[in-house]
Amino acid sequence: MAKSIIRWVGILFFTIFVGLIASSRLYVKAQAASVQYRAHVQAEGWQRYVKDGASAGTVGKSHAMEAVRIKLQGVSGGIKYQSHLRNVGWTAWVSNDAQSGTTGQSRMMEAIRINLTGVAAKAYDVYYRVHVGEYGWLGWTKNGEIAGSVGCSMRMEAIQVKLCAKNKKVATSKSYITRPSLAVQSHVGNVGWQKAAADGIISGTVGRSLRMEAMIIRCTDFLGGNGIQYRAHVQNVGWQGWCNSGSVSGTTGKSLQMEAMQIRLVGNIALPFDVYYRVHVGGIGWLGWAKNGASAGTTGGSKRIEAIQVKLVRKGDGFVTGGAAYRDYSPSENPNFPTQIARITANGQTVDAFNGVPAKYITGLHNSDQGIYCCAGYVSSYYSRVYGVSVWNMFTNATPSASSGYFYQTKSPKAGDIGYQLNSGGRGHWFIIKSVNCDGTYTVIEQNWKWMSGNATYCNVNRKVSYKLTRGFKVFRWSKRTN
Repeated sequence: MAKSIIRWVGILFFTIFVGLIASSRLYVKAQAASVQYRAHVQAEGWQRYVKDGASAGTVGKSHAMEAVRIKLQGVSGGIKYQSHLRNVGWTAWVSNDAQSGTTGQSRMMEAIRINLTGVAAKAYDVYYRVHVGEYGWLGWTKNGEIAGSVGCSMRMEAIQVKLCAKNKKVATSKSYITRPSLAVQSHVGNVGWQKAAADGIISGTVGRSLRMEAMIIRCTDFLGGNGIQYRAHVQNVGWQGWCNSGSVSGTTGKSLQMEAMQIRLVGNIALPFDVYYRVHVGGIGWLGWAKNGASAGTTGGSKRIEAIQVKLVRKGDGFVTGGAAYRDYSPSENPNFPTQIARITANGQTVDAFNGVPAKYITGLHNSDQGIYCCAGYVSSYYSRVYGVSVWNMFTNATPSASSGYFYQTKSPKAGDIGYQLNSGGRGHWFIIKSVNCDGTYTVIEQNWKWMSGNATYCNVNRKVSYKLTRGFKVFRWSKRTN
């Protein structure tokens, strides 16, 4: 009996010993579980494998991740994953070191999902987070949830992945950026507040000759900040101050029409998106699309806005603007003569013309101080062709002479008069007054007012001058009478 007891006790201790060894080996095996991964990076290609929370990809180089491979070591089961690619969407799930994403196509990854399968899924959670271009690291997420962005045109640049035992708690936070939603609400004369119109939908009225009086634009939060600001140009008021998302811009109860508007994005939303907007104007119809703070509508013409459209567009996506978005009818700026800069690429190039007389330029700085391409050459050509008069004596601080009649100085310029100023070197420069503007400036046509940038030659077209701002400014008028 005693021997039997001793034998059974020995068997029991042996069993316990073996069990402890087995448990220890399983514990060691569990502790050795690892996740390894590598990234294919724009302009670099495949990087080496990293593991267990280390970064794959790049930070601070603005290089997109284009593909990824992920595998497990030291644990049974598997790992699967899928990528969201720009202009493609979600790819099919792949697993166990297969490639997800593309190579050789310059197509950036935007988001990823990762999940465990089999035995690994019962013992572990897989945690991961991504670094998004122009924003930074997003929060950790786990087990098949989305990390990154969809529909925001924001590139994945780096990723970190790690395994954690099921009973271990790991803090998670916002890991996924969604496309912000936008809505526009209009207050219409004789109607009041309309229902909000979603991104790209017309707000206001068309074909009813009703004025828009106010607007509210709402944009959902995008990684902090209100995201959008806007303001209205109102009849008898002018430009109002900027409003934040959800505020009223314009007026109500005053029967005052909106005439123009501006919308801009602020904060993180301005990195991946542009905001486009256009207006329907009474008596004109739809104008072209403006974007990112530019004016849409009219000023100076007492023309009402009747409807608006607003759209968020991912940067880099094509968008047809459809012509001018804004018209200025105020007398302070002649809309027929906008100021421009022209590049001179050939000798004898015509950059402007007035009353059929072309202004011509040649390349370089110091080869047109005399002759037909100099400043006085245009004045002489203009008066010869328009008035049949020869003009000379156009030197510094001189009064021009004419073959008939005479020139006298005037303080009330008009189109066709000869203008004069001192250039930066203190020498006289001559031109023709092209238009008189009510803001005290004068639009001119001229030759030989140019500069160099690198090896390129540039000139102004429709330059503005004034008595207040232009050095040595004088104007001479021709009289047919004999002096």
